[in-house]
Amino acid sequence: METVAPYKEIIDVIKASGGDAFKRCFQCGLCDTVCPWNRVRS
Repeated sequence: METVAPYKEIIDVIKASGGDAFKRCFQCGLCDTVCPWNRVRS
């Protein structure tokens, strides 16, 4: 089994590309099709 190291800097890269709300998607822990953030955005 290969150990994979997390690429923590990706959050900074995404935020710099205009993805400021990226971290909000992980606040509730319901990252699936019933995500309440998707309902708010719509």
